[in-house]
Amino acid sequence: MTKKKVERHLETVLKASRKIAIINKNIMTYGKTLGGKTTSLKVKTFLNDCLSIFKGLISLDAIKIKTDFKDLESIPVLEPYKLEQIFSNLILNAIDAMDGCNNKHLEITGSCDKKAGTWAFDIRDSGCGISNDDLNKIFLPYFTTKNHGTGLGLSIVKQTVKSLGGEIKIKSQPDRGSGFTVTLPLNRKDQDI
Repeated sequence: MTKKKVERHLETVLKASRKIAIINKNIMTYGKTLGGKTTSLKVKTFLNDCLSIFKGLISLDAIKIKTDFKDLESIPVLEPYKLEQIFSNLILNAIDAMDGCNNKHLEITGSCDKKAGTWAFDIRDSGCGISNDDLNKIFLPYFTTKNHGTGLGLSIVKQTVKSLGGEIKIKSQPDRGSGFTVTLPLNRKDQDI
């Protein structure tokens, strides 16, 4: 076996392993709402740490990445594992969407709007995009356009965002990529801050 073939096989194994780990985590937590206390989280550091999980995959796929979390410092977050689940799922979807594309760009930005009482992050990819017909279905459980997908990822993301009192929006065009915006409250009335 040539070195290139070995590298390709290792790349496939790495992708599959990461997907399986995330899918297993999603299945274990699907529909589960755990009570928790609010933690003051350095969101900039937290998101960078979450992103580092995908460093090898991003490098192997030759994805150019740009991040800007300058507005995200210490923010009260309820159940940080839920935030990690949302962020990781959206990153993995973005990486998948760019599979087979020549120019792979991933842009992740964050902002805080204290006046509105919210903070948000955007994940934009240069992938295959989503057709208008599928845009209304992508958050439905078990809906997928992938050969290897379960159709649970985005459904879980939406449910988790909602459980945190937030909202998720998407903009997408076929062959031009997709952008997801997750907006979360800085303070929730039911949180113990």
